[in-house]
Amino acid sequence: MRDFRKTASEIYEKFPFFQLPKEEFRNRCLPLQRCGAGIVLGHAKKDFEVRVVAVSSGKSFTRVRSHENLPLGHFGEIVFRRANFKNFTHTELYGFFDQRGRVWCCGKIADVVSKGGQEYFPYCIEPLFERLWWVRSAKFDFVAGKSGEIALRISVSPRRFLLPWVGFFEKIFLKKLEAFSKRFKVTASFEKFRIAKLES
Repeated sequence: MRDFRKTASEIYEKFPFFQLPKEEFRNRCLPLQRCGAGIVLGHAKKDFEVRVVAVSSGKSFTRVRSHENLPLGHFGEIVFRRANFKNFTHTELYGFFDQRGRVWCCGKIADVVSKGGQEYFPYCIEPLFERLWWVRSAKFDFVAGKSGEIALRISVSPRRFLLPWVGFFEKIFLKKLEAFSKRFKVTASFEKFRIAKLES
């Protein structure tokens, strides 16, 4: 469970206005997080107002003048302000509200990849691969080809005690990654897989 809160804890350090009881995370949110819903941040603290607002498409987004909340379940930028403050602070993070008013983070806007009319959110993809017993961490990105096309990629770092075995059986572990990716609609079209620690 600690691994699944690492990213949220890093976000809390920068934007410390969320709260989520451990029991609520474990019983209600962790199963969804493991299935690609994103990283749950929780509820806004009492003295803060949090919204999810529209941003322009693409990596180079522009901040919108309107800070109107998007409808439930829509993806947008997470913004916040202290109670009674006029201006919102932009987090540059994609997210959405669920039906219970919890905020979920899907990744940095700059790291979202668009391909074939679909957007791929890092924090919805990386936890999927971190479910594998031998994976310590996963990183989603893409590789650009010579003619401008992009190939979606997942890089994983195996657990330290397995490094010698993964190095020796690298092809087998890469095939396992590819087979695992086919189990989920969002990762079924991935083309590139790598064992990050073996290439460092």
